[in-house]
Amino acid sequence: MPTIDPSDPGGSVDIASRLGHAGTYAAIIFVAAWGGVVSWIQNRKRGVARPFSFVELIGEITTASFCGLLACLLCQEAGLSIELTAAIAGVAGHMGSRGLFLLERALVARYLPRTVSADVSRGTSEGTEQDSQRVG
Repeated sequence: MPTIDPSDPGGSVDIASRLGHAGTYAAIIFVAAWGGVVSWIQNRKRGVARPFSFVELIGEITTASFCGLLACLLCQEAGLSIELTAAIAGVAGHMGSRGLFLLERALVARYLPRTVSADVSRGTSEGTEQDSQRVG
């Protein structure tokens, strides 16, 4: 880890270096969780969520944090900056389970064979004979 010069507050060391790995992940999870809180507040205003449910709020924060962490890992793999990663994690946290569903669809379409992806989209676990004839 690089040394940080305290007399140079805006120095050449980026945010991730100042926080360290654990601090960076904690900050990303916080941003994602905040996105989940914003989503919950918007749902309350629209009347989708109950007036106040602590369990629902904790569930939203947990889901948002998980989605934000996944987004962070994907951003790291893509080589994006920590600032852009934080922004994407916040949006992913706000999307919550909707984002997980979209990610699942993208991964299924990209990495699974057509018969398996068709079964997944229909919710079945086994392909039909007609599906295998279509592919093969």
